[in-house]
Amino acid sequence: MITLNGVEKSHGGRMFFSGVSLQLNRGDRLGLVGPNGAGKTTLFRLITGQEEADAGEIHIGETVQLAYVDQSRETLTAENTVWQEISGGDENIELGERTMNSRAYVSRFNFGGSDQQQAVGTLSGVQRHRVHLAKVLR
Repeated sequence: MITLNGVEKSHGGRMFFSGVSLQLNRGDRLGLVGPNGAGKTTLFRLITGQEEADAGEIHIGETVQLAYVDQSRETLTAENTVWQEISGGDENIELGERTMNSRAYVSRFNFGGSDQQQAVGTLSGVQRHRVHLAKVLR
């Protein structure tokens, strides 16, 4: 469970949001929609602990495992191949209680055959996003 109670955040004299309260339970989904600069990324940065709220409380349940795809994709290593980056170099990967061939897993993200040998640094932004998503979901 994730609970926000009266959360406020401002930066440089600009208030992003004030009095945000919500509760997310197992299986809940939340979509944030708003223009650039509205504070959507800032809210996620608060929830993930990358930033601190100016006021209010944020509680993350003990069994909650946060995983997210950051729009900056800074955790990708440009020199790695697509397959190396997603699989960690393992021929088989564990997906929950299931074992799967890592190359088959990578192909599910539309990286088949020789595409898996491309260096991450040569990929387009959309392709890097797919790599990051596959890596996080793994």
